[in-house]
Amino acid sequence: MRNRCSNPNNSRYEDWGGRGIKVCKRWDDFSLFAKDMGERPEGCTLDRIDNSGDYTPENCKWSTFSEQSNNKRILVTNKSGYNGVCFVKKSRNWNARITIEGIRYEIGRFESALYAYLQYCKVYLEWYGYYPKEYKWA
Repeated sequence: MRNRCSNPNNSRYEDWGGRGIKVCKRWDDFSLFAKDMGERPEGCTLDRIDNSGDYTPENCKWSTFSEQSNNKRILVTNKSGYNGVCFVKKSRNWNARITIEGIRYEIGRFESALYAYLQYCKVYLEWYGYYPKEYKWA
């Protein structure tokens, strides 16, 4: 975490420090980090709630691999504007898919990006018990 945010020689720096993401000064003291975050639950790693935000007590939580794999910023190449939705040229439909416990599941192909996203959100809600953080109506 620290190295990705502060070391320009780190191979992943561009995705963290290069985007302006920092680790809060409070966490320079590991005991304060441990106090803020508590013990790491088994099978979890540190996750930022807002992927554009810094590593702070308010913006971090322990998440499973599956939760983290669905908590990503939307790539520049994503034409739908929604996580979990992409356009399939061959079928000329919008594909919705989700990753759960490291396994990618195809939800289906739909005529509109919005409907594909709503189906993604439905599966997300069924699995996690809450909507994705970026949940929105188009």
